[in-house]
Amino acid sequence: MGDPAYKRVAETTLADGTWVSTVWLGLNHNWAAGPPLIFETMAFESGEHLNELETARYATEAQAIAGHARIVRRWKAKVARRLVRERRRLALEAEVEARTKPVARRLVSLEG
Repeated sequence: MGDPAYKRVAETTLADGTWVSTVWLGLNHNWAAGPPLIFETMAFESGEHLNELETARYATEAQAIAGHARIVRRWKAKVARRLVRERRRLALEAEVEARTKPVARRLVSLEG
């Protein structure tokens, strides 16, 4: 139990730092009827900032590995959409700046 590698099933760090970790819990986290949920995948803001973004629990290691892959795919898509929006915003800002600089220069020359 003291070895983290023994408990960790999978971990993935995405391009923006989002960290997805899947572990063996060692305890049943199913508080209702059904099979014991002894594996858990969590997505965090980053490995340093453990703000929880998503959690899923599983009964088997195979389910946990498949669930980890699903959550990684979902967060990769979210990160990609966020990056596209950011690139568009930066391109728009650059375009606006390029259009307004000549106008600002003309105004300064008229004032001087």
